[in-house]
Amino acid sequence: MRTSIQQAIAGAAIGMGIAMVIGFVKFLLADKFYLSNDTLPLRFGVTAIIMAILMGIVGGIIGLIVGAFGLRTYQGAIFGLLFAALGWHLVYESIHNLVRTIISGRVNPRPIWDDILILSMFLDFVIVGALVSLFIRRLFAR
Repeated sequence: MRTSIQQAIAGAAIGMGIAMVIGFVKFLLADKFYLSNDTLPLRFGVTAIIMAILMGIVGGIIGLIVGAFGLRTYQGAIFGLLFAALGWHLVYESIHNLVRTIISGRVNPRPIWDDILILSMFLDFVIVGALVSLFIRRLFAR
């Protein structure tokens, strides 16, 4: 029981840390390279900080559950995928928009960038689940 609680707390901290770093770097780069006033309206890294905090919260929840149940790496990745499936409507719309844009032949970088950013955010949850599981296994090796 005590080990499960320790794993859950460590998983939450690791998940938060990983998700915050990934979110901060991703949105800082998006803010730097994609200069659109309507998608990322805040400048000077404020968007990256806000998104890092929000992704850290989600990463903490994923890490808490992965750590509490001591899931294996593939199970942690599947849990991250299931967590991303909660926003399936956004994922479906992004994939649909990407395919429609590519098929039409009128490639406009703005919608493609927005959809890729959304899809990569959901992929990050899979990465967080797998990495938390790896770190928990290393920290609490029996």
